Amino acid sequence: IGLSLLTASARADAFAANSQLSVDVTGFSGVPAISINARGFQSPTGAFNFYSLVFFPFSRATGPNGESRSNFRIDRYNAAPANPGLSLITNVTSFDGNIFPAVNPAHTFRMVFTLEGRHLSAALYDLNTDATTALVDLAVTDSDPAALLGPGIPSIGVQYNQLEGDTPFASVSASFDNFRAIPTPAPVALLGLTTLLATRRRR
Repeated sequence: IGLSLLTASARADAFAANSQLSVDVTGFSGVPAISINARGFQSPTGAFNFYSLVFFPFSRATGPNGESRSNFRIDRYNAAPANPGLSLITNVTSFDGNIFPAVNPAHTFRMVFTLEGRHLSAALYDLNTDATTALVDLAVTDSDPAALLGPGIPSIGVQYNQLEGDTPFASVSASFDNFRAIPTPAPVALLGLTTLLATRRRR
């Protein structure tokens, strides 16, 4: 799956490292990739670093009879310091995702993305069917040294989910409602480090 340029709406008022982000997707058109992005910051080269929870209502992945499927996954975008002349190049790490039967485009969906240190979890709800039981969920631990652990700006976005043979940058859109950002506790190990640093500063 190739993704074209992302159009995103940033929420600087929700700057944080550990939080639960959620938004309702009330409609979409075309073949979009809809995302909640977290811990976003810009590198000196101009490239952006962030985690992205991506919902593909219509994926290139197909079922046993050739039917379209939906996809839900977490990506990490890191600036590529080896390419200082290419300021917008990033390295993308995709964690395990879930592919499931294509969703009903007439329904409203709630995306929830929770970040607690290296622990990332997510859930997708079909609000027209069951607002309390997740249609699909994810849970990963980013143990890589390139993990993004510091605070950053969240955003919601949409981009074209470009399939093989498609015209690049085709038109897509998505509408959103009820964006929420709720702080979550820092993991115990991180709290311990913070306490140790504070103790050292007081001496």
